[in-house]
Amino acid sequence: MGINFQKVGFYYYTPKKKQVVEYTLSNINLNIEESNEFIAIVGHTGSGKSTLVQLMNALLLPKTGEITIGNKVLTKKTKVEMKPIRKKIGLVFQFPEYQLFEQSVLKDIMFGPRNFGFSVEEANEQAIKMSQVVGLEESLLSRNPFSLSGGQMRKVAIAGILASNPEILIFDEPTVGLDPLAKNELMSLLKKLNDDGKTIIIITHDMEVVSKYCKRVIVMKEGEIAIDTTKDQLFKTEGLLEKYSLDYPILLTLLKKIKEQYNVDLDIYKYNTNDAYLELVRVFGDSYGK
Repeated sequence: MGINFQKVGFYYYTPKKKQVVEYTLSNINLNIEESNEFIAIVGHTGSGKSTLVQLMNALLLPKTGEITIGNKVLTKKTKVEMKPIRKKIGLVFQFPEYQLFEQSVLKDIMFGPRNFGFSVEEANEQAIKMSQVVGLEESLLSRNPFSLSGGQMRKVAIAGILASNPEILIFDEPTVGLDPLAKNELMSLLKKLNDDGKTIIIITHDMEVVSKYCKRVIVMKEGEIAIDTTKDQLFKTEGLLEKYSLDYPILLTLLKKIKEQYNVDLDIYKYNTNDAYLELVRVFGDSYGK
């Protein structure tokens, strides 16, 4: 079983008697499978995205309702062992330096496995393996993580989470601050992890990332789930992006303009350049682009 929210509400302060509670999140009903999902959580700043994912990882507990993670039921008064939950649900923060603290990259990546009961030898093996998976050079393993670039620190943080082999991976704005090459490398890694069966959840404002990689989109608005739908449904439903002030991906915008300018039967809902090219060839002929 993955993650299930039933009528969940959350607020950050303890209200005084007779004071009206202002909920950060309210009436959240949500089910996430433990494998094969690739979910984007989108919405404007302050809509509740980060609070939602911290509840998924049990960094926060619900004030109302209940959350089931695996076979653990979390409520306001929950007293359960959190370690199995943290092992099952890996969370990578937007700013990786928040979760790095050891004197070397290798020790930082080993920390999670050691904390979850791996032997030193097992943790070391996992750390080296995951550093290779995320593309960290071996020469960096002895370095202090705070001497690395932002992109490299993010790889260390991801490797540290992967080393504990969680079933579900959550990333808060994973592509912010990355150059195009680093962004493509990271998203290709997440796609591979998803292809291998992991459930991936990302908070993002980047609709290019949503269109190219995600399968399901949860739109947050004012602390509630405004819509939970497939990627295709989000982009293909007339007026839906405008309703929630979400951007059209550049590729869809370009295909839409071509369709309107040439008045042709062009399927504009192509999410990568290869599929878009093949659609243009279908409409304009094999000589297109030669």
